[in-house]
Amino acid sequence: MSDQPELAVSPDKVCFLIGKAREFHAKEDVVIPEEPMGSAEDWARQVLADHRDDPSYQELHELIDAMDLEEQINLVALMWLGRGDFSTEEWSEALQEASERLSAHTADYIIATPLIANYLEDGLSALGYTCEGITE
Repeated sequence: MSDQPELAVSPDKVCFLIGKAREFHAKEDVVIPEEPMGSAEDWARQVLADHRDDPSYQELHELIDAMDLEEQINLVALMWLGRGDFSTEEWSEALQEASERLSAHTADYIIATPLIANYLEDGLSALGYTCEGITE
């Protein structure tokens, strides 16, 4: 499709992250509320504080932190697209906003988002990509 928005992160990498996010969020003691319980700036860090020593959390966090800035921007924009905050026609706006909001805590923000795996998968799907056939 020629009018498909360009994705600056490998769909394979996103699919791998989706698998890791599902692994982490599937654990019994991981409860991430739909609504923040603290201030907008630090609620994700508060929620995740008990999981810092969890190997699944550490791996997921390291994978996101290892991405370059453009990949992190695309990952956040994909999440927002899959969550319905933006449409595919608004992809460039999603990227712009993600760029403006990128911080040192982007990995925590992504990991602490309820249903992150579903949002990323839905975002990929909206852009014409799929995780089918990709092993984790």
